[in-house]
Amino acid sequence: MFPIKNKNDLRNAYKYLEILKELRKPIDRMEDVKRAIREYTHKENTDRIVKDYGIDGYVVLMELPDFLENQQDAEEYFEEGHVIHATPSIYDCTGQAFTSWYKIFKRRDRFYAYHSVCFDV
Repeated sequence: MFPIKNKNDLRNAYKYLEILKELRKPIDRMEDVKRAIREYTHKENTDRIVKDYGIDGYVVLMELPDFLENQQDAEEYFEEGHVIHATPSIYDCTGQAFTSWYKIFKRRDRFYAYHSVCFDV
């Protein structure tokens, strides 16, 4: 199985698939990569917006994957795959989204996160 846990892994899977095509490697390995890509891109979205601030941003409740075992793993996973960093710009009001805060907690033996996203307006 080819594990894809976040967008970075997805990007690497597509690159790996291109390399396999160029090298004309066995088809069964390509099928594993394609299956993993399909599973990641077609998964059901369980995120829901709990507070909408309109043009100023929103707060979303996210269910984190069940392979996370402790608080530290959950925070590393969230920081690697979900935190949005704004790119510095010489212009004001770029409209970029960025993470203003997040809170990771455990509920019913699963990790969840409140993620506050704001916009540079």
